[in-house]
This record gives sequence, C-alpha cells and structure tokens, in this order.
Amino acid sequence: WWGLSFQYSLTKTVRKETCPDYLRKANFEKLKSEKLYERVSTHTELISDFLKENKNHSINRWILLDHMDWMTKDKTPLIEEWELILESTKRPAKFLFRSASRTA
Repeated sequence: WWGLSFQYSLTKTVRKETCPDYLRKANFEKLKSEKLYERVSTHTELISDFLKENKNHSINRWILLDHMDWMTKDKTPLIEEWELILESTKRPAKFLFRSASRTA
C-alpha cells in the first residue's frame, strides 16, 4: 500500500488513513477469510471497450492509475470514457486516481 498512500508533498509523509479499504488490516483479513478476492477481476483493455462489451455490471470501485496521462489532446475519447463510467457505476462508489503527469 506504500505507493497508494504516499503523500506527494514536501514532507514526504505516509498517512495510513489514505490506504485503500481493501488493504486495511481488518478488511484484508476479511478479503482472505471470506475469499472475497474471488470477486475481484482485472482487465487490460480500454475502459470504454470493456464497458461497451459488458453492459450488465455493477461496479462500485474504480482504480484509475495514470491511464489518462497518455491520452491525446483530442478530448472525445476522454468524454466517452467518463460518460460510460458514470452511467455504469453503482452508487455509492469510490474512485482512486493517480497521475504522475504535471499537466494532466
């Protein structure tokens, strides 16, 4: 969880409260003991393509790491992606974003 909770600041402090829920000790133990990890899936395709192909989903957690940093100046794919994300997200939902770009 180090990379996810590192505070990118002048003090370079680590704050445990910024750790994602699934990596908190109690939740991690529950994830293992109840085999909740079997419900987790990863995908290596465009988010837009995944959402177009999988209409029957109920996603309430999103981890978006750097992927928007590499988009072109054409905002059309970004707008399409966010429209699909928002219409397919089950509420309440949580989003985790990370960007290394200084301009993104």
